[in-house]
Amino acid sequence: MQQPPLIPRAKWQPATFAERGVTVPFTTPVIALARLRPGDGGQPEMIVANPSGAEGSYVFPLRSLKDFTTPSMHDRLLVDILLELPAISPSDVRRAARDAARTGAAGRAAAKSAKAAAAREAQEHLLTNLLLITRLLRQAGFAEVDWRRLDLGDREIRATTRRYLTRYETKLGMKPDAMLAVVEEMCPSIAPIGVAGEGFKAAHDVTIERLQQMAASLRDWARGEAHDQAKGVELIASCAEFTVAKALDALALARSRTDDMVSLISSFRARDKTLLRDLCAPDWLLDGWTEIAALWEAAVKEEREAQRGVVARIETLVPVLPREAFGETDGESAPHRQLTQRRWVKLNEDWRSGSLSLDDGARVEQAKGLAA
Repeated sequence: MQQPPLIPRAKWQPATFAERGVTVPFTTPVIALARLRPGDGGQPEMIVANPSGAEGSYVFPLRSLKDFTTPSMHDRLLVDILLELPAISPSDVRRAARDAARTGAAGRAAAKSAKAAAAREAQEHLLTNLLLITRLLRQAGFAEVDWRRLDLGDREIRATTRRYLTRYETKLGMKPDAMLAVVEEMCPSIAPIGVAGEGFKAAHDVTIERLQQMAASLRDWARGEAHDQAKGVELIASCAEFTVAKALDALALARSRTDDMVSLISSFRARDKTLLRDLCAPDWLLDGWTEIAALWEAAVKEEREAQRGVVARIETLVPVLPREAFGETDGESAPHRQLTQRRWVKLNEDWRSGSLSLDDGARVEQAKGLAA
C-alpha cells in the first residue's frame, strides 16, 4: 500500500463532527481508538495516530486496513461489519463494536460486557418508550397517567390511551397506533439523552459524571508531577470540562424537544434535519471520551510511571473539536485549541510502533466492565 497522507495534529481543525470521525474500539494496539469517517465515493476511511508516537495522523480507506497493520481476528470481524454500515455515527459504531465483541472474538470478558450493555440498552429503550408515551398522554389531558402502571398490553389501558390520542389525529394526520409506533422508533435516539423531569439517569449523564470525576482525579494526580507535565495534565482536564459544558447545553436543548410531543412526533416522522442534529449533538460531543475515562479509571491503581504512560496516551486521544462545536464566545482561548501533542516519557513502549505493551483495549474493556 502506498504511504497514506500524514495530517499534522496541530494544524488539523475539522469543520464538522462527521469530518472528525467516530472513535472505533479496535483491539490491535497500533489502531486502538482510531477514528472512522465517511470518505470520497461513500467508502469509509480511517484516521490513525502516527504509530511512531510523533505528531500527525494517517488517513487511508478502511478496506486497506490490512495493508497498514495486521489486525486481530476481532478487528477483521469489526471491519466487515463497519463496511456494511449505511451511515457512520457514534451510535452506529457502538452497535457494530458490540456485535463484534459479542461473538467472543475479543475474549470472554469483552463478550460478557457487550451482552450486558445490549441488555441494559434494551431496558433503557423500554423505559424511554413508557416515559415518552406518558408525557404524550399528559399533554393530551390524561394527567393521572403513571408510567409505572402503563401496560399497553392491557385492553382497558390501551383503549384509554387511544381515546386520548385521537385528539391529535387531525393535527398529525395519523392514527393513535401510528403515533405509538413513531414514539417507539424514537427511543434509540432519545434513550441516551433521557427525558426531562423524570429523574432518569441516561447514558450521556453517566458519561458526563465520569468525565467530571476524571478531570478532578487528573488534577489531583498532577500535583505530584513536574510543573511542565502538570500543565499538560491540567489542559486535558480543561478539555474534558469544556466538553462537559458543551454536552450539558446540548442535552438541555435535546431534552426540551419533549416539551411538545406532537411537534416532536411530527418532526421525527419527517426526518427534520434540525431535530436529528439536536438529538445527535450530545453523542458527537462525547464521542471518544468514554474510552478515555475508561483508560484512566483502569490506570488509577497502577504504579505512577505506568500512569504517566497512560496520560501520554490520553493526550493523543483527546478529541479535536470541529469548528461547528465552537460558539461565538469561545474564542481562541478554548482549551481544545491550546492542546498540542507533547512527548511524554512512556514506559513499556515498543519504540518501533509507539504502542504501549500494556494493552489499551484491555484497560478499556476492564473499566467498562467495572462501570457496567
